[in-house]
Amino acid sequence: PDRPRKLRLTVKNSEPIEFRKCFHAWSKHKNPPRELEKQNAFSLSQQEQQKQAPKKPHPTNIFI
Repeated sequence: PDRPRKLRLTVKNSEPIEFRKCFHAWSKHKNPPRELEKQNAFSLSQQEQQKQAPKKPHPTNIFI
Protein backbone atom coordinates (compact mmCIF):
# COMPACT_ATOMS: atom_id res chain seq x y z
CA PRO A 1 0.00 0.00 0.00
CA ASP A 2 0.95 3.62 -0.54
CA ARG A 3 0.63 4.93 3.00
CA PRO A 4 2.34 3.52 6.12
CA ARG A 5 0.23 1.92 8.79
CA LYS A 6 -0.25 3.69 12.12
CA LEU A 7 0.26 2.03 15.45
CA ARG A 8 -2.95 2.20 17.48
CA LEU A 9 -3.64 1.36 21.11
CA THR A 10 -6.71 -0.62 22.17
CA VAL A 11 -8.19 0.18 25.57
CA LYS A 12 -11.07 -1.68 27.17
CA ASN A 13 -12.73 -0.88 30.50
CA SER A 14 -10.11 -0.64 33.27
CA GLU A 15 -7.41 -3.11 32.29
CA PRO A 16 -3.85 -2.71 33.59
CA ILE A 17 -1.26 -1.06 31.36
CA GLU A 18 0.59 -4.37 30.93
CA PHE A 19 -2.41 -5.88 29.14
CA ARG A 20 -3.05 -3.09 26.65
CA LYS A 21 -2.35 -4.11 23.09
CA CYS A 22 -1.01 -2.13 20.15
CA PHE A 23 -1.88 -3.07 16.58
CA HIS A 24 -1.48 -1.71 13.07
CA ALA A 25 -4.65 -0.55 11.35
CA TRP A 26 -5.79 1.24 8.21
CA SER A 27 -8.96 2.76 9.60
CA LYS A 28 -9.77 4.77 12.70
CA HIS A 29 -10.55 2.69 15.77
CA LYS A 30 -13.46 3.45 18.10
CA ASN A 31 -12.78 6.41 20.35
CA PRO A 32 -12.78 5.69 24.09
CA PRO A 33 -15.25 7.64 26.24
CA ARG A 34 -13.99 10.97 27.58
CA GLU A 35 -14.23 9.78 31.20
CA LEU A 36 -11.94 6.85 30.43
CA GLU A 37 -9.43 9.14 28.72
CA LYS A 38 -9.37 11.42 31.78
CA GLN A 39 -9.01 8.44 34.11
CA ASN A 40 -6.10 7.01 32.10
CA ALA A 41 -4.37 10.39 31.89
CA PHE A 42 -4.74 10.82 35.65
CA SER A 43 -3.43 7.33 36.44
CA LEU A 44 -0.46 7.82 34.09
CA SER A 45 0.45 11.13 35.72
CA GLN A 46 0.12 9.51 39.15
CA GLN A 47 2.50 6.72 38.12
CA GLU A 48 5.04 9.24 36.86
CA GLN A 49 4.89 11.12 40.16
CA GLN A 50 5.44 7.90 42.11
CA LYS A 51 8.50 7.08 40.00
CA GLN A 52 9.98 10.53 40.58
CA ALA A 53 9.25 10.68 44.31
CA PRO A 54 11.95 9.33 46.64
CA LYS A 55 11.03 6.10 48.35
CA LYS A 56 10.26 6.36 52.05
CA PRO A 57 11.38 3.62 54.46
CA HIS A 58 8.56 1.43 55.67
CA PRO A 59 7.68 1.90 59.34
CA THR A 60 8.11 -1.15 61.53
CA ASN A 61 6.41 -2.14 64.76
CA ILE A 62 9.63 -3.43 66.30
CA PHE A 63 11.02 -1.29 69.10
CA ILE A 64 14.73 -1.56 69.77
